[in-house]
Amino acid sequence: MQKRFAGTDRLRRWLAAAFALLFLALAGPAFAQVEPFDPPTVRLLKAQYQQLVDEYRSLVEMQKSLLGQQAKIADEIESIQESNPGLLGRLRLEKLLARNLELSNQLGEVAQRLSQNALARQAKRDVVYRAYTAEMELVVRQLRETPDRKAATGLVHRFYVLEQNRAPWWTQLSIENDFSGLAVVESESDGPDELLAKADILTDLVGKIRLAKRELDREIQRLQREAKLSQEMNHMVKEMNLFEEGTKFLRETTKSNEPTVSPPTEGTEAGTHVPPLTLEPEKPPVGERAARSVDADLRRLKHERALLDRLESQFAAKADELRKKARELRRRESFRHVDPADENRCGWMST
Repeated sequence: MQKRFAGTDRLRRWLAAAFALLFLALAGPAFAQVEPFDPPTVRLLKAQYQQLVDEYRSLVEMQKSLLGQQAKIADEIESIQESNPGLLGRLRLEKLLARNLELSNQLGEVAQRLSQNALARQAKRDVVYRAYTAEMELVVRQLRETPDRKAATGLVHRFYVLEQNRAPWWTQLSIENDFSGLAVVESESDGPDELLAKADILTDLVGKIRLAKRELDREIQRLQREAKLSQEMNHMVKEMNLFEEGTKFLRETTKSNEPTVSPPTEGTEAGTHVPPLTLEPEKPPVGERAARSVDADLRRLKHERALLDRLESQFAAKADELRKKARELRRRESFRHVDPADENRCGWMST
């Protein structure tokens, strides 16, 4: 029994190590660097995000330490089991097994806290992104009310810098499940109960599809709002002929010794840096390039929305069809199992 435990323990250690690598790969920290033109609200949110990153790093170090302790204990347990221990050895083995169980429980708690931290960091990133958008909307309102050309030029510059600072904090929405691969297969041997069970599965999928559609609708509305904001800014810039002043407000695309934009995506340690804005007459403005990217995302999300509409209709119709078949089969079975005495009685009454 102890040997079986040793094998199970090694498996547990391997799984724990695998989970640690998974968190490092998918939920790695990033340095929330304060950028030029960051408003106070964004600075505060970035500081809160950095606290979550620090907590993540602390949890990862704790996980490494616990895994190291557990590995040493597991090796000692295996060594004692292979040496035909006496009374003292068995007592030592019991203590080690108890300590190993304690470490396993602690690792489970750390894994749970890592998962919660990853969700909190993602939520905070979304809040930072929305805060940047709110600040950009404020800049557009100020630009509408600014008669001074020099002040307007500064506001346009601020808008495009904020747009660049905001970009690394965006997380692309993707449908969690490929619902098209979850079709229910109907069999000729299915009875009423099997048909009803498959209909319930399809109905559950329809509910999940509707939830996914609501998430897509929220994302589409957000992108439409951002597209309108960028379009309004580009329109005002062109209307005021600010580009003729030699201010293009564009990203520098040539190589330099400065670090490039490093988004706060999972698995990176680098900070963020906004490249200098410089004149590039052969390139479209940053706002126009951003608008093109938003348009592409909108087309993709609308395509996914249409796909979910079709799947919802197909699954709902199939669920209704299966329930109808189940009712028909039960009706036939009820006729098939009629009591012969009832049949004779019915026959006598008919005569």
